Amino acid sequence: YFSQQTAAGPAAIKVMDADGLQGRTLVEGVTLPPVSWHVSWSHDGRSLAYADRHVDGLLAVDRIMMLPVAGSDPVELVSPGQAPTWSPDDQLIGYQSGGMSKDAKTVPQGLSVIGIDGTGQRLIDGSATSNPWAYAYPQWSLDGDRIAYHAGLPGQVSDIFVAAVDGSGTSAIGDRAQNLVWPVWSPDGARIAFTGPSTTEGMY
Repeated sequence: YFSQQTAAGPAAIKVMDADGLQGRTLVEGVTLPPVSWHVSWSHDGRSLAYADRHVDGLLAVDRIMMLPVAGSDPVELVSPGQAPTWSPDDQLIGYQSGGMSKDAKTVPQGLSVIGIDGTGQRLIDGSATSNPWAYAYPQWSLDGDRIAYHAGLPGQVSDIFVAAVDGSGTSAIGDRAQNLVWPVWSPDGARIAFTGPSTTEGMY
């Protein structure tokens, strides 16, 4: 979990036993604002992926970091990027791509996957050249073939989308008329729960 001593200060990532009695700090100095905090635990329990922000003068670049839980220095996996999530086999990271790059260029928003060794990066929804949409909260299906997420134009409603990880297709599961966010897969992969207006069915 993230911990912050002061509202304006950097955060730390910590782990704690389920009984709340034993805990330790894994990494300090995370400068990403709280609204963008995101940490994801690998299914084998060995590693964390999290979002951080590297600041160099006026240039701020969001990036995905990898961190062994047993203890070691974090390593940058990819930038720019936010909201990492592990594939069921722990071989890929799905993430929200786009933002300011290290060479001060704006990379269009999208949904991407990358191998945990930093290879095989590919865009599965979005455009490599121009895209006004915003993407967030990628969630893998248990079979590892699909990722659910919400996306929409800034200032307008978001919808829930499902993209094939191999890049073969994307589909919306909502009606694009109401704001639908935060998708979560059912254990059998047949349904998706989400947050939306009280007049909306909460599961597809």
